[in-house]
Amino acid sequence: MILQNLEVLDIRGTGIYCLPIQIRQMKKLRCLRMSFSRRLKSANGENIDNAITISRLIVVSNDTLELIGHKGALRLSDFGIENINELKCCIIEGYNEILTVIDARGTMESVLTRLERIYISNLPMLESIWEGHVPDGSLAQLTVLCLSECSKLTKIFSPAMIKQLSKLQHLQIEDCPEIEQIIVESENNGSEPLELPSLTELVLQDLPKLTSIWKENPLSCPSLRATKIINCDKLKSVLIA
Repeated sequence: MILQNLEVLDIRGTGIYCLPIQIRQMKKLRCLRMSFSRRLKSANGENIDNAITISRLIVVSNDTLELIGHKGALRLSDFGIENINELKCCIIEGYNEILTVIDARGTMESVLTRLERIYISNLPMLESIWEGHVPDGSLAQLTVLCLSECSKLTKIFSPAMIKQLSKLQHLQIEDCPEIEQIIVESENNGSEPLELPSLTELVLQDLPKLTSIWKENPLSCPSLRATKIINCDKLKSVLIA
């Protein structure tokens, strides 16, 4: 029996390590939640070699990916650029090994071109959101970014990333004790003005080392309607225009 109308399948914590081939026929499946590891096998009993194979099964007919307590990959891009480019929503939580979300070094292809929302939480080893070149069109549809409880994270955006975030509306950063700047300085961009034209809400909370949004110039946010800043004692100036 194939559940053709099934939209959400949650098999976390069940011990299931074999996915049926028929899951590809669940055309309405939009969210698959699972706790898997390198033991995961295909229906014919063959070992699946790495997370890229799994992500093809997950993402081919779905636009949401949740990694909760996942093991095996060190970055979201380990799932293959062609696979993650189908995502519209991504939730990464409680993942102790991940070092960076996207490693785009060595690629000129646009990354996460359809992603609209990303939620990142409780990643104790995370050092960066993005590494490498930021191709045009990457993150171009992103409207919501929520980031919390990343104790090693020191940087969030480069100027090149900001230039791709023309549709970002909600930015929330909480409980990241090592962050000093939201936008890091870049030798290549000098003091070129930056803008988040669609940003309407900014939340900064429990960032004890935060000293500035961006040191170079005021960040232009013409649509900003709400700003919430709590327990950011070293932040002396917001510098938002």
